[in-house]
Amino acid sequence: MKSESITLSAYIDLLQSRGCYYFEREQVSQAVDRGETAFELALSRLVKKGRVARVRGDFFIIIPLEYRAIGALPASWFIDPFMHFMKVDYYVGLLSAAEQYGATHQQVMTFQVMSNKAIRPIRVGEVTIDFFYRKVIPSKFLRSVKTETGKMQVASPEILVFDLLKYIEASGQIHNVATVLYELQENLSIDALLEFIKTNGIGNVYVQRLGYLMEYLKLDVDAEPLNVWLSQKKLDYRPLVMGSTTPIIEKNKRWHILVNEVVETDL
Repeated sequence: MKSESITLSAYIDLLQSRGCYYFEREQVSQAVDRGETAFELALSRLVKKGRVARVRGDFFIIIPLEYRAIGALPASWFIDPFMHFMKVDYYVGLLSAAEQYGATHQQVMTFQVMSNKAIRPIRVGEVTIDFFYRKVIPSKFLRSVKTETGKMQVASPEILVFDLLKYIEASGQIHNVATVLYELQENLSIDALLEFIKTNGIGNVYVQRLGYLMEYLKLDVDAEPLNVWLSQKKLDYRPLVMGSTTPIIEKNKRWHILVNEVVETDL
């Protein structure tokens, strides 16, 4: 593909015509082979025109005309190659993952990604990517989802429900979580939930909260196996919502939950 006569703009068009909407600076610089100064000037012109945009470092995206107004591609189009560029394990999580399972009632304004390295938020045009740290990425419980340009790794429902409870602020608080849980119920398997709990050291408090919500919402998923699992543990009473100033409404003995919020869904 290398040619001394090809311009950077033409090379970008060529990449897009082949369904590739991203590139690394060094890769394209070598292919165009126009000299460092000429290349930087050409790249700067394309950035100013909104034809390409820098995501971070030397990773760029190619922006077709239909996305020029927002100054970026949808994050799902480039998140997988970008995370490989960063050499970081990841998965799309929280409300962004919930959307992949049809839980779209609670839309998120940012694209939410879990990674095993702390990464600062990224804003490209009108697209924002928020990163949340997870020490171990449980690859067995990830799902590969097709995107417009390839694929991306997405949390399974088992990872998702516990992440929603752990990262409650990013999930939109307990009412949002309850709404998503209700919409996710057809995708939940109690056997898969138990396997995830047993193999990933999920804290008892998150299992307690999940079990309580499953029964409170009357989901079409039997929560009894979770209760059996918890019966083998020494449990403390834990609040349903950390930091809530609402007085305790109920002391739920079955799940050892101090109910300090009347949960309502938006359905």
